[in-house]
Amino acid sequence: MPTPTKVPYVLFYDDFSNDKSGWSSSSDAANYQYSSGQYVISAPKGNFLSWTHTNQYFSDAVLTVDAAHVSGESFGTGTAVIWRYVDNNNYYLLEISGDGYLIIESNLKATGKHYIIGLLVLQ
Repeated sequence: MPTPTKVPYVLFYDDFSNDKSGWSSSSDAANYQYSSGQYVISAPKGNFLSWTHTNQYFSDAVLTVDAAHVSGESFGTGTAVIWRYVDNNNYYLLEISGDGYLIIESNLKATGKHYIIGLLVLQ
């Protein structure tokens, strides 16, 4: 008889209904707000990067994210997920740009290598 597979359980979930759920901001220049069950980040125009995190740490997991481009120009905007972050030189990143590009990237300073693992244009 086969061994039953363990039932997965949710490590972290946020429906953004509680503005004290732990999201922090990395910059004072962007606007971070909870709005109607969404977490909205609005950044000023120009070459600007804003990000946030929850101080949650997991070794291995399956991640599901719902993200949407709400307003502004699609060129130069996007949504990204960073995992296995050690510091600004060691991480993995998945980014979907507002104009339809998807990129998977690894930046591992320890190996001295920076890879673009995949690039896909979404139409």
